[in-house]
Amino acid sequence: MKYHIQIPAGNSLQFPDLCPFTDSPAPRGIVRLKETKTLFVIPLPGAIYNRYRTTQIRIPASQEIAKKALRLEVLIWASLLGGIAIGLLTVLLTEHSPTPQSWPFLPLIAGPILALVFRIQRYFLLRRVCIGKTGPEALELCFQSETYAKTFSELNHLPLTVN
Repeated sequence: MKYHIQIPAGNSLQFPDLCPFTDSPAPRGIVRLKETKTLFVIPLPGAIYNRYRTTQIRIPASQEIAKKALRLEVLIWASLLGGIAIGLLTVLLTEHSPTPQSWPFLPLIAGPILALVFRIQRYFLLRRVCIGKTGPEALELCFQSETYAKTFSELNHLPLTVN
């Protein structure tokens, strides 16, 4: 069951003294939730014009969850960029080789796949709190913890809906 809270834009928020991911008291870390929504894409000759909106919110969390989330975020980018760099470097080094190698393209494929694996792990770590519908005037936060959602709703005087 999910608990949804609509937060008007520009509101300053108060968070309960609980970690929404583990329900442990006195969270000392911070987790950044971010969602990017593509509004429209226009293909142009030689280019693509796109418009998007990025929504992000920082939520207090236990230090353990915050460290894991940050580590996974770094690993996502490191595997993606590292795979591309290692793949291009091996292609450049084996370019003048008398026998062409087929394996230099393996990091180019493995990097994004590994980044996807880390992205899925981060999703499962942070799935108890997510950003729902977003708009220019409001943001919806979804919680799996009933006690956290009720306390958050009461602290900020916001309505709580249950799905």
